[in-house]
Amino acid sequence: MKLIDSTLKRPFFLRDKEGKVKTEAEETSVYAEENRTFQIEAKILKEIYKKNYNQNSKENYENIKLIDYKYFERKFWSIEKIKHKEHCNKLNSLTIWTEIMSHIKGAAISYSYENWHIPKEEYRDYIGIAKTFVSKEMKDLIWEIAQNYEKWKSHEKMFDLMDLVSYLLNEILHVIFYQFKLLNFLSLLLLL
Repeated sequence: MKLIDSTLKRPFFLRDKEGKVKTEAEETSVYAEENRTFQIEAKILKEIYKKNYNQNSKENYENIKLIDYKYFERKFWSIEKIKHKEHCNKLNSLTIWTEIMSHIKGAAISYSYENWHIPKEEYRDYIGIAKTFVSKEMKDLIWEIAQNYEKWKSHEKMFDLMDLVSYLLNEILHVIFYQFKLLNFLSLLLLL
């Protein structure tokens, strides 16, 4: 994905003169991604976080971290599960993470919605290719947790892989759309 990002007019990650992604920590192992802080343009953060974004500094770039499952479980779910004690025997962090990443934010059309996730009603009725064992009532709860996750994520200035995927898809489709419009315009000019 970093390779695709490097080809965009507005790349997600800030890069140095050599085209390398700028980070605070140097990559020391395969697992260094978890503790890395990436520099992201503030305008792009506004797109990711939408209404939840509060830019306190006047910097053009901000340092944000990538959230993976381990971080989600350790930092977000450890706090969130206290609010949902009565459902913890039916739901666990892996189920919630999977539902958010695979269905709510990972559905094939999620990138096309304003907040890069499918609406609640669509999620409740979403079956997808793989059947899910989660009931509609549990999906309502997972939806609420997903909304809390998005607020927490923007407050903590973090992003997850689906934010990157949705951003890349939107940028690529934006370029294709405008190239198509330009080609249509030029073909009309040639016909005149």
